[in-house]
Amino acid sequence: MRRILLSNSTFEGSNNVYLFADGPETVLVDTGDGEDGTRDELRSRLGEYDVAVADVDRVLLTHWHHDHVGMAAEIQAESGATVHVHARDADLVAGDP
Repeated sequence: MRRILLSNSTFEGSNNVYLFADGPETVLVDTGDGEDGTRDELRSRLGEYDVAVADVDRVLLTHWHHDHVGMAAEIQAESGATVHVHARDADLVAGDP
């Protein structure tokens, strides 16, 4: 497991994204807010571990806050990843831009 610390343009501070890439699947836990700067930052940080967005098989979202789910749709579109989210948050995540 790798902890990736990203800038947070939604709130003051930073976000944690977790990368699991040592097993048969590549999994991200949360995605950051997906704003231009953090989008590039996540791609760069994944690259440090020889992982591209296209390599992601699954995304696990801990909860719906924009700063946790902001790049989920983009990752899903680029990689075909399955996105997992609690049923109570599914409608919110589906409507996130």
